[in-house]
Amino acid sequence: MRNPLSPSPATIAQGAAVYDANCLSCHGRGGKGDGSTGHGLSPSPFDIAWLSEMKISRFDGFMYWAVAEGGAPFDTSMPPFKDKLSSDEIWAVTAYVQAGLPRKRQGHR
Repeated sequence: MRNPLSPSPATIAQGAAVYDANCLSCHGRGGKGDGSTGHGLSPSPFDIAWLSEMKISRFDGFMYWAVAEGGAPFDTSMPPFKDKLSSDEIWAVTAYVQAGLPRKRQGHR
């Protein structure tokens, strides 16, 4: 699978909005797995900030699958988003993570 969306500022902004609405509470602002809801989960949410720096995050299909299918294959609490988010929303948040969650460096909300 390849991300059909370009990693443009608009795509990254859309990904940030999807992240805020669906990922922030568990993964936290910087993606470290330290969101307010994530504190009560075991295992704790994955550190996607670390993932965004790893070569595996460049594999579009892996990232899409991880968001769409959630953590059940890994015995974690992450819900699948394939029925909640559109394909474009999943691709946008994938691009956002692959870009290194840039908003945390830009100081937005």
